[in-house]
Amino acid sequence: MTPSKQKVKVEFFGSHVRIADDVTWPSPDPGHAETLEWHLRYGTPSKEQCLTAASYLSAYTHMIFLTQEKRNYICAAIQAGIKARFAETALK
Repeated sequence: MTPSKQKVKVEFFGSHVRIADDVTWPSPDPGHAETLEWHLRYGTPSKEQCLTAASYLSAYTHMIFLTQEKRNYICAAIQAGIKARFAETALK
């Protein structure tokens, strides 16, 4: 079932997001991702940056073996969660 057909519960904790079916994914942060990419390519990444990159790589590797329907479900759920998170932040 896709997020558009069902209300999907998305929880954020730290640098990860948990989707209703208890699947956990790294939470994308565009500003952080650009900084992370720069450090990995040109700088000396910290241990935390290496672990974050490993988490992204693991999630990507897992996602490419899922069906298109499941990938779309996960991406839509994460996107909806990010929009809701920014809406909550804007209200504070």
